[in-house]
Amino acid sequence: MARKRPVITEGLAPVLRVSNVESAISWYQRLGFVVGFEHSRGPALQQTTAVLSRGELALILSDQDKRETSDGIVYLRVADVVTIAAEFDVPVQNSVIGPFIELKDPDGNLIRVVTDPRVSFPSRRGRFISAR
Repeated sequence: MARKRPVITEGLAPVLRVSNVESAISWYQRLGFVVGFEHSRGPALQQTTAVLSRGELALILSDQDKRETSDGIVYLRVADVVTIAAEFDVPVQNSVIGPFIELKDPDGNLIRVVTDPRVSFPSRRGRFISAR
């Protein structure tokens, strides 16, 4: 009997450099991310990479690159930015992109959390859709 090949879906997972994966995981869990995979290596297992997910979204945190922490920017579109704003005790701002908040993770990566009613991200392979 022939084995079926798994269906591979396309995706994109930003990699953010962090100084400590464990503390970064705790911070990203407040945004609704859960740990899917964590791997440590090196002497005393001090280099760690973790793959987090939030629904179909993926994010990779790594402390393996010791040059400097990153200055990444992540645009996180969610259904309800107000709930996340309350979790972090920050005010919701309004702009042409819709209600949003800006957060900095413990390593200075900017996380822009937005509820943008004009943009739809399809859940299956397809094109980016703008409702303009």
